[in-house]
Amino acid sequence: MYLGIDVSKGKLDVGSTAWEGVEKYANNVKGIGKLLKRLSVEKPELVVLESTGGYERLVSKTLFDNGIRVSVMNPWQTHNFAKSLGNRAKTDAIDASMLARFAEVLKPAPTKVLNDGEYELKQLVMRRIQLVQQKTQELNRLEHTSGIVAQSIRKMVRSLRAEIKNITDKIGAMVGKREGLSKRAEQLKSAKGVGLITAHSLCVLLPELGTLNRKQIAALVGVAPYNRDSGSTVGQRSIYGGRAEVRSALYMATLTAIRSNRKIKEFYKKLVSKGKKKKVALVACMRKFLVCLNAMLKSNKSWSDNPEPVRVSGS
Repeated sequence: MYLGIDVSKGKLDVGSTAWEGVEKYANNVKGIGKLLKRLSVEKPELVVLESTGGYERLVSKTLFDNGIRVSVMNPWQTHNFAKSLGNRAKTDAIDASMLARFAEVLKPAPTKVLNDGEYELKQLVMRRIQLVQQKTQELNRLEHTSGIVAQSIRKMVRSLRAEIKNITDKIGAMVGKREGLSKRAEQLKSAKGVGLITAHSLCVLLPELGTLNRKQIAALVGVAPYNRDSGSTVGQRSIYGGRAEVRSALYMATLTAIRSNRKIKEFYKKLVSKGKKKKVALVACMRKFLVCLNAMLKSNKSWSDNPEPVRVSGS
């Protein structure tokens, strides 16, 4: 039996490949408790629900804590699946049944639901990203203003910088209290180009780093190139999808790495010398850097600058 749960702020619509119709439960402790009691009779193989910006947190964590396999999916994946089924109508009940069907057909990998401490740490990292973006926006506005407005912007920038530092310190303290995370962060920092903030961001936002193979980790972050060929037409390969916040941190780290990290620097020069556009070469270096960091954590070693063969294709 496979379950699909359409999550909203106040309720859960639960569809199943074995039940008739769709059952409704309140999206709170009491309602989820009733759902657990219902599932104690026959446990599902997998429960699929969509990421809804936080409303799915309580039900996914409760199910996970009770030994039920849960997959929290990006909505674009499930919406494309619904289109492939020819579903034009959209209601909560229809979505719940579609998610159950999605679970049965595609059997996505279960999601490791973060515990409360890990979730709080992730929220802090995401909040820091938001504040840095706000600071950049304010500084961009400052370039074209003067007088009282400029004073207001400078005041806001000072406030944002102070809060960014405050949150950065809290992230460092929380990572330092977790031996496993702290060790991973130190290993990542051994690679030239990866600073403290990048190391913390990768540890928190990409916990799969060091557990997947090179193709899986590249696809997860969104730096794996995909072909766009049809018939005799050979299109330009491009990247899409993945975790944008991780890709942003990796981009900044790679910019530093192509100047200071010998392996990545040599790889970048090799690609450019073969006629690759600098932007294409940079994206390839992002993937190369990510794959190297993944292998480093998988082998439980620090970065080494020892020369290794540089492969232009398939690296």
